[in-house]
Amino acid sequence: MPSYAELLTSDPDRMRKALEGLIASQEAKVVALEAALAQNMAALDQYAVRTMVFRNVFGPAQTETLQAESEAQEASRPVTETTTQLEHERSALVAFKRALELLEAGRTLHELDPMAQVRG
Repeated sequence: MPSYAELLTSDPDRMRKALEGLIASQEAKVVALEAALAQNMAALDQYAVRTMVFRNVFGPAQTETLQAESEAQEASRPVTETTTQLEHERSALVAFKRALELLEAGRTLHELDPMAQVRG
């Protein structure tokens, strides 16, 4: 008796529908992460400008400046984390789209190249 994966693989229409659903879901994740990244970057921009102003007005070793630098560092964490997550989700989206291209060309998912992401 064939496995579920074997049955699914033998039905290109079901495979196509599944990949189209994955692509739509992944695109929504990417859009949400792009919006979050823009918001996080806007906040970081404000903290960075605040730090620059304080450094010029109060001097680099003053409490206000040191506090602003610390807050800017904290604000950079969400930017870094969101950027990393966005890169991962974009890679998954590219993989799903590539899988759909293979399927539509009459090829199998076994032909997906694991190094395609590395090469660009």
